[in-house]
Amino acid sequence: MRPAEFPVEAIIEAMRANPTGNYNGSWTAPPPATNLVTRDLNFWMAGMQGVANADGVVTSPAIIGAGTQASISGCPAACVITVQWDDSRAGADQGGTTRTIVTRTTI
Repeated sequence: MRPAEFPVEAIIEAMRANPTGNYNGSWTAPPPATNLVTRDLNFWMAGMQGVANADGVVTSPAIIGAGTQASISGCPAACVITVQWDDSRAGADQGGTTRTIVTRTTI
């Protein structure tokens, strides 16, 4: 399993548990946790980046790393979940340091 696949599955399961929530958007940092949807998104982004979530808990080491960005669009009918991160620690010999994973699903 690639590093970004686990957190993508995590947010998909959160969306399935709350099928009426609007999870569409783009994030470069965990959003404020003001309701169930933004709490799910807060925990998701914080875990990937290795920063404190709404409860003050830090996933260490980060699942992916600082600077991870994510977007969700088209949900619930045709969800496209995109996660992008800097993989410079692995070197630039694989066509650059930016990595992207795109997952499509229906909720």
